[in-house]
Amino acid sequence: MKADRKANPPALPICVQRTGRPFDKGGRRGDFGKRGLGKRSARLVLTLLGAASLAACASGPPPAGTPDHVRQMERLSESASKQLRRDDLARAERTFSVLLKTARSYDEPSYIAEAEIGLGRAAILRDPPEHASAAERFASARELARKSGDIRREAEASRLQSEVLVRTGDLRGAREETLAAVRLYEQAGDRIGEAIARGNLALLDNKEGRTDDALAGLRKSEAVLSGAGPFSSGLGVVRMNLGLILFRRGGIAEARTLLEGALGADRHAGDRRVIAADLEALARLEETAGKPEAAIDYLRRAARVHASLGGKTQSRDLFARAVSLARAGELTALLDEINAEIEDSFR
Repeated sequence: MKADRKANPPALPICVQRTGRPFDKGGRRGDFGKRGLGKRSARLVLTLLGAASLAACASGPPPAGTPDHVRQMERLSESASKQLRRDDLARAERTFSVLLKTARSYDEPSYIAEAEIGLGRAAILRDPPEHASAAERFASARELARKSGDIRREAEASRLQSEVLVRTGDLRGAREETLAAVRLYEQAGDRIGEAIARGNLALLDNKEGRTDDALAGLRKSEAVLSGAGPFSSGLGVVRMNLGLILFRRGGIAEARTLLEGALGADRHAGDRRVIAADLEALARLEETAGKPEAAIDYLRRAARVHASLGGKTQSRDLFARAVSLARAGELTALLDEINAEIEDSFR
């Protein structure tokens, strides 16, 4: 639990479709099997995959002899991405804007594209999301990357553009953009980026009702990402979505294993929004499995993470759900403990 309090969240942001109502109010069941995820964690799954794949495109520190202005832009990009991971949108936008200005002053199209992608990601994460602004940023980044021969950033911009199209209801356009991203990742030899993009295709299959195809696609993506390492970019979110679909189908045991694995990978990455969503998914699973004490533990941990993000409403909703479960199960000692924590958290 301490680790969750200290979680210092990639900006890349994967988690679950917006359900529209808080967790404890039992909102409608979403496409990926979770009911009523808190709004802050209920970001479009594709968005989170988007963040993961951007991280996968990172090329590491600049080699010796790299010009000072390039090193400066690398530092700006790294700082902005960390700020976005920590959900500090205002600072991230300022840093990406400095990167954009610096890149333009040195006529560095790849870094201009990177700044545009970062600002587009921040626009998606706003509440409410600024889809039109994000779409413009991603389109600009894609064209800049294409002209400069930066295949990976072109692929990233295409895939992120597909996420905007999903959010605005254009599934056909989203599939076209995602397929374009897959081809570009293949061309670049980026197996991780390709696996994440194919995971997005699987999520589109699921959204369109082709659950078997979605499961097969996510399993393939999970295999590639697992092979790249236990904490590879995108692994946590792919596992989460795979677990959610299996949970919806009644595969509790396998879903639990996948969701626990997702939580471990996402805690390593440090993205608190995704950590909260993992915890909420596990709470729902344990409640369904008839394990109220385990569900309550996950709800309390998720509430703490939301509180660390400034989401007091979401935190209250999750604590309220924990209280409801404790009362229903006549867990008197646990109920007293939860109420004491609530009083301490919100006084």
